[in-house]
Amino acid sequence: GGMLTDEQIASFRENGFLYCGPVLTDTELADLRAALDRVTAGESEKSPEALRNLTGDPENVVTQIVNIWEAEPAFARHLHN
Repeated sequence: GGMLTDEQIASFRENGFLYCGPVLTDTELADLRAALDRVTAGESEKSPEALRNLTGDPENVVTQIVNIWEAEPAFARHLHN
């Protein structure tokens, strides 16, 4: 990338973000979704550091996954992007 245009700077100042188009390809997104499904189902070869429901209520689940990249290579590939 190069320098931002005046229009991009103005848009950022007005909206607080810049839309730069898709970050992931459809294939990468599908791989990450499948990896997330494996982790949450406990089907990964390795386990993340933590995988828990923060609410403790099975009817109102808020899942926290710590270091998912340790469990799934699909996430590790994007660690430094």
